[in-house]
Amino acid sequence: MAGAAATPVELRVHGRRDGEVACEHDGVRRWIDVLADGDELWIDDDGHAFAFVEVHAGASGEDAGSGDGIVRAPMGGRVLAVAAVVGAVVRKGETLAVIEAMKMEHRVLAPYDGTVRSVGVQVGGQVAQRAILATLEPTSNEPEPAQ
Repeated sequence: MAGAAATPVELRVHGRRDGEVACEHDGVRRWIDVLADGDELWIDDDGHAFAFVEVHAGASGEDAGSGDGIVRAPMGGRVLAVAAVVGAVVRKGETLAVIEAMKMEHRVLAPYDGTVRSVGVQVGGQVAQRAILATLEPTSNEPEPAQ
């Protein structure tokens, strides 16, 4: 949450159904209301709202794009749209693909300015979390992404 100190919390998800997930925290399992919003998962627990962000192994601040030019799916789901085209020049923040997961649309954005070198998905296909969606080569006037 903006302005609040982040406190790591381990939350295990054991199941999901429309708008709810079965979670376990400190050994207690129960169904709670959830809403996915971008890279945050909002949980409503008896009128108290909490925002969770998935932490990936690796460098701090890692997002869908990595230093090797690979843009990965932030979650598994169905590909609704593919805007990336091999050879196209894209700007940081430009939509490369749209994935539907848990009835929510998630836009996968270019992590930096660059040229699309490959596209690994097609509309209607299923992707697993962290699957390669595309590869980018940074434009010459952009600094190399962090390794």
